[in-house]
Amino acid sequence: MAERPDARLIFSPKGSFTYPSLSLSSLTVPLRSKGVKAMQRHLSIELFDKLLTASALTAIVNDNKQRICQMCSKQPLEEDERKHLQLLRCTEVSSETVVEHIDEVRQNMRSEKEIYRKAKYIVARNLLQRAFEISSARYFPTLIAYNLSYAEV
Repeated sequence: MAERPDARLIFSPKGSFTYPSLSLSSLTVPLRSKGVKAMQRHLSIELFDKLLTASALTAIVNDNKQRICQMCSKQPLEEDERKHLQLLRCTEVSSETVVEHIDEVRQNMRSEKEIYRKAKYIVARNLLQRAFEISSARYFPTLIAYNLSYAEV
């Protein structure tokens, strides 16, 4: 059984998921140097390691398709339901491509070599943005989005 840490340093899911926070390391190292058993966790990375996979997105896409059918059979729709249906339909167009390529894109975003190739990064960024939109449609009205500008690299 693993030792229980004296301190847990957690970076919440609102930071970058392409690289860990330096603030966690800046706090963990001095604690450990003083003998404190410090554990660090980056919840953004953990969240997206679960959410941005072909299997997870397939389940979300299937659920989104069921929601479209349910909403189309219900008329009239309230204003927020119409917005939700519009988002579901918009994401339906790219769903198959996103699911097909998401695992490769995740690997490229974590590759020291590939992440600095601007063309590949832009393709990956665009596909990840579609994956966020698909997830947002599932969890409407929650918006799952991150700034993925090339300047972040």
